[in-house]
Amino acid sequence: MVLAGDVSQLPAEVQKPGSVALLEGNRLVAVDPNIPASTPQPSPSDTRFDQVVEKNNEFSPIIFPINNCGGTAEVKQEVTQTYIHEIVDESIWKLGVEIPVLDWLKIVAEIERRYGISDKQITTYSTMLTVPAGQNIQYTVIRKQTWESGRAIVVSNGVEISAPYTILKSETFEVENSEQKPCP
Repeated sequence: MVLAGDVSQLPAEVQKPGSVALLEGNRLVAVDPNIPASTPQPSPSDTRFDQVVEKNNEFSPIIFPINNCGGTAEVKQEVTQTYIHEIVDESIWKLGVEIPVLDWLKIVAEIERRYGISDKQITTYSTMLTVPAGQNIQYTVIRKQTWESGRAIVVSNGVEISAPYTILKSETFEVENSEQKPCP
């Protein structure tokens, strides 16, 4: 793992060779290089979330006309959407400053724990549209997103780190309407 910035900005504990370990989920933790085969343990932290607001985005309807008038069996069309859960550092936009990388990684770890998803986690949602033989159906599908924003406050070893964040919690397709059309 490579961290951008001047090494002097890193805590003294992680400037020594062998003093950090990368755990599952891409989490950096400090370890004592003087203790052989020490098990990396994350530092104790206390986390809270303030000013949490949920925002729902609804996109323009998507029309799926499925003509199965001449068919002898039902027709199925799968509508699939793949999206990436994102955790966005809002500090640069709201405060005009950027949070140091290690501090942001602590915030990200706590946000991931709260929402049960990982930053850049890929999720696929799908719905199946079915038209019986001899029918012509027009489906109207709505794409919806749910975002949540707030301020994450992490206290680690007596130091408080605070950052505004936004996370894409979910994205779905919902069948809003299905309309029977006449066969040509």
